[in-house]
Amino acid sequence: MFYKYAAPTALVLQMTGRPIPPPPDAPLARIATLTAAIAAFGKVMNTPRGEVVNRSALLREVETDTAALVQLATDMDDLALQFDGTDAGKRFIEAWKRARIIVDTGGGHSGTPPTPPTPPATPGK
Repeated sequence: MFYKYAAPTALVLQMTGRPIPPPPDAPLARIATLTAAIAAFGKVMNTPRGEVVNRSALLREVETDTAALVQLATDMDDLALQFDGTDAGKRFIEAWKRARIIVDTGGGHSGTPPTPPTPPATPGK
């Protein structure tokens, strides 16, 4: 900050023969506090952008892992078919098929929908 203050002071000294008095301490402390806050903000300014990139990379990884998991389950379906020769094997295949059924319970919501609020009464009716 000295360089911003020194040049005008030298110019005023040349023109008037008197230097500019230094500013009081309170504004200097305020300037130092604000400068520190600006520096801290600059350090964390790009953090959200980095988190967005990190999130998108994680979502791609989840998609890849999900596709691999579905492929493994499909491979298990094919392996279960080899037990078709015996009665116990047929029961195993039927149990495997029942275990693979996806039951959608509605996303965890309660069975009864919430009652909508009653509209406010209009005056004069």
